[in-house]
Amino acid sequence: MTTKILSLLAVAAIAMGFASCSEKNEEQTMSINDEVLVTSSQTTTAGKIYLKMNITASTIDITMPVANGNSTVDATIKGLPLTFSNTKGYTFSATNADAVDGSGKSLGVKINSLNGFLQMFNNPEIEQNIAITYNVDGKPAFVTRKKISHVTSSTVTDFGRGTFECKDATYIMTLNPEKGTASIEINNIQFVQQMPTLSEITIPGATLESTSTGYRITADEIVPTSADVPMDNRTITNLDITVNAGAGTFSGSFNCMGMSCTVTGSTSLSNE
Repeated sequence: MTTKILSLLAVAAIAMGFASCSEKNEEQTMSINDEVLVTSSQTTTAGKIYLKMNITASTIDITMPVANGNSTVDATIKGLPLTFSNTKGYTFSATNADAVDGSGKSLGVKINSLNGFLQMFNNPEIEQNIAITYNVDGKPAFVTRKKISHVTSSTVTDFGRGTFECKDATYIMTLNPEKGTASIEINNIQFVQQMPTLSEITIPGATLESTSTGYRITADEIVPTSADVPMDNRTITNLDITVNAGAGTFSGSFNCMGMSCTVTGSTSLSNE
């Protein structure tokens, strides 16, 4: 089994452990700014997120776009408990949360059932993952990055005389809700044992739809590319992928070269 990608957050987790034993009063913090997508009532808009992690106190402050009626408002939620998991990275949650503006004044929106995770990787080709689900004024909503990296996956190819499973591929979804399109980059994929492993193949320009829990990516027929070069002999048909943003998972299927592929994947970290 190929060694899976390790999380840089393991280093931060060690720092968390040492921080509790340290005699120094200096706080260890880490801040992250990023562009994100916020979805409510199956409508997705772009925004920005700011995360400030207090490693010493094991807390996180979040400023993110929150659905408010037919628009969004930047809301700050402070002091959420922060934990570390070897599979999910940093995680945080709140049954109820006070949303304030930049001056600390209440925004008058009720946020509850908030759950989120943050992951970073030691592979420069794979960007960090951020996902947060919550209810605002009783309505479900979620925040993700425009690019979601599923580092653990299973691709089962049915080639008529049997099946072959590849567990080494990474699926990276790049979402463009303004254009209603998405691309899927697949790294280190092997469809059958007799074929070589492809370091990269991209399915560009598929149709993107927002759902109540994530996204759906579909296409009747697309010519994939590798290093931006069309691969006419590997046309993808009947693509149908469902992404669950909060769970950090995806599942679906597509056909390639007359073979049917069933795929599942997760953002969960693994070093198998």
